[in-house]
Amino acid sequence: MTLTPLAAGSLGHSLIGPATLSGISLILGFALVLGLRGNKRVRLDGQDRLGIFSLVTGTIWSAAGGSWADFMSDVHSVPQGMLGAGSPIGNPGKGVVAILLLMSTFLPDWDKKPRRFPPIFFGLTGASVLADAGGIWATAVNIVRVIASAITGGA
Repeated sequence: MTLTPLAAGSLGHSLIGPATLSGISLILGFALVLGLRGNKRVRLDGQDRLGIFSLVTGTIWSAAGGSWADFMSDVHSVPQGMLGAGSPIGNPGKGVVAILLLMSTFLPDWDKKPRRFPPIFFGLTGASVLADAGGIWATAVNIVRVIASAITGGA
C-alpha cells in the first residue's frame, strides 16, 4: 500500500470539501470561458496554455458523464464527420486524426493575432478523439482521468 492514493484521495475532500467530476467540470468550464475572454486573473494567455487547458478540460468533461459527456460527444462528431469513415478524403484512422488535431492546436501561430478560440476548439475536439485513438493518446487521457478521480475521491 502506498501513500500516494491516500494523499490524493483525501486532497479533494480536505482542501476544498466534497467534489465530483461534474463539479470539477463546472469549474474548468467557467475558467475556460474566463480564459477565452482574456481575464487578467485567469491567465490563459498563449496558445500552449489554452491548448493544454482545453485538452484537460475536454478529458474531464468526457469522464464526468451526463450533460458534460453529451457535449463532448457532440464535439466528437465534428472530426468524425469530416475525417472519419465515409469522409471525402477517405478514412485516415483515429490516430492520424488525433495527431492532426494536436498539430492544429499547437503548431499554428495563433498568438500572432490574438485568437483564443481556435486553440480551445481544436483542444476540446482533440480531447474527444484521443481516448478513442488508443495507444499513447489513451494513456495520456487515462492519466488525467486517474488524477481527477483521485482528487474527487472517485465521485
